[in-house]
Amino acid sequence: DVGMIEDGALVIDGERIDAVGRTADILAAHTADRMIDASGRVVCPGFVDCHSHYPIDPIVEDGFLIYRQEPLERIILRAARSAAAALRAGVTTSRSGGAPSNTDVILRDAIAAGDVPGPRLLAAGPALTITGGHGWLFGREADGELELRRAVRINVRDGADHIKAVASEAAMLTTSVAGVE
Repeated sequence: DVGMIEDGALVIDGERIDAVGRTADILAAHTADRMIDASGRVVCPGFVDCHSHYPIDPIVEDGFLIYRQEPLERIILRAARSAAAALRAGVTTSRSGGAPSNTDVILRDAIAAGDVPGPRLLAAGPALTITGGHGWLFGREADGELELRRAVRINVRDGADHIKAVASEAAMLTTSVAGVE
């Protein structure tokens, strides 16, 4: 626990922070690939986004519907743009809340390979939901235990790091909006 450091600096060694301290102390004690003078700035650990949908356009009103009309290549390009924006905003780890056509798996692998900038990404693949439930537009529908097991196995086979299941108020919201109570 370092706490607040006035007139601080960071020593970067490769891709890691090697030392943090007052600039004078850092200059006296360290040689490294790179020193960053952080005086007058705030430095904090990277943020973790626990629910992201990089392939879905967050700006437009019908972002969840639009992707269904676009080619996969366009969806992947948008996902890469969104991941880079998240990284620039300080997100260093992100957990997908579900993505169409395993686009989060493709994006995760591209980030890990260094092909596109982005946070470390934990991919879910398509979110699992009941038929017509919340997320069906970008998810995998499964009703009952056997279908759910099969859907989980497909997502794992296709590279998911974790499983996103839509099972609470969001599902109730969808059925309520549709007039089913």
